[in-house]
Amino acid sequence: MTDLTIMHLSDVHFGAAAYAVTPAELLSKAAAVAKGLIDPAGKFVVALTGDVTTKGSPAYYEEAARGIERHLLAALDPDQVLVCPGNHDITGVAPAYFQDFNEFAFRLTNDNRQVFTPEHTVARVDLGDYSFLMVNSSYHGDHRRGEVQLAHLRRAMSDSRPNPVILLHHSPFSSEYGGHALVNAYEFLSLSVRNRVAGILHGHVHFEQVLTIGSRPTAVVGSGSLLFPPAPNHNNQFTVIQLSAGGVERAVAAKYDGDRGGFTLVETEFS
Repeated sequence: MTDLTIMHLSDVHFGAAAYAVTPAELLSKAAAVAKGLIDPAGKFVVALTGDVTTKGSPAYYEEAARGIERHLLAALDPDQVLVCPGNHDITGVAPAYFQDFNEFAFRLTNDNRQVFTPEHTVARVDLGDYSFLMVNSSYHGDHRRGEVQLAHLRRAMSDSRPNPVILLHHSPFSSEYGGHALVNAYEFLSLSVRNRVAGILHGHVHFEQVLTIGSRPTAVVGSGSLLFPPAPNHNNQFTVIQLSAGGVERAVAAKYDGDRGGFTLVETEFS
């Protein structure tokens, strides 16, 4: 039995450009695919790891919230919605970089723990046997880099449940597919391995990444963008992660094929 299923979306970038396939259509089809991968005996989470909009416009946050609520959450009824911001969610000036994102986040989650400030860059939510740690890797307000406030992460981990799951926007690894890695990636990954983190889920690179690190191991899974144009049959995707007995057992990348009008599933099994 799968203890927990996570539908992981990232870099939806509402407001980026005209869509070849509408967000409503993609979100509805994604919900149908995810529903077939959920174990009804376990918990189910929808996770969104940043870059909700491209320019941080309140109008696009409203469009994103309305679309996700109507076409995804209403269809799936998750036990929990989890969010963290990305570099494209930085707006305004310090310290209110994430005011618009926080309003969006509270609307989706109804959870004031998932609100991000300079003093609160890591949010924690416990569900069943798991702790989720949502990390704001853009807390510093610089679009060009990602960084984890390690002291905040250590504090959140100090009394978390065994084998927590970390959600953040930036990849811990640089990639030729685009996107810079965390500037303190080594320290972040070392801390994660020492604390027996079950999984690290990220976005930012607009491409799926699946790696394992450490002797346990910790699964590092990156998701591509579900909605970012202009390629509805090139790289529009989301990821479903299944966990049991404290570890990641399977990751399924669902890739949209515009020619066929549906998703193709690519699975990775973890021993």
